[in-house]
Amino acid sequence: MGMERTVTVINGKTTAYDTDIFVPLINRVSELTGKKFGANGNDDNAMRIVAEHGRSLAFLIADGVLPDNEGRGYVLRRLLRRAALFGRRLGWISRF
Repeated sequence: MGMERTVTVINGKTTAYDTDIFVPLINRVSELTGKKFGANGNDDNAMRIVAEHGRSLAFLIADGVLPDNEGRGYVLRRLLRRAALFGRRLGWISRF
């Protein structure tokens, strides 16, 4: 069933994005971009993508995966690029 689906059922929610797994991440993306979650469907989708991809990136890096041109490293690169793309669509400008 998977952790996200289990938490969704336990929390009585209809989507995993409304659970305590993703809500803090989406709130943080909302704070950083200045966009309000729930105000615009396209922005909501982009915030969900940034939150989910960021979470996946954290797990991959914790497992010792480094960016590479093949295998898991390539997946890491693709996730990072897609999260950055949707972050830019939200107006998120990196300050680093």
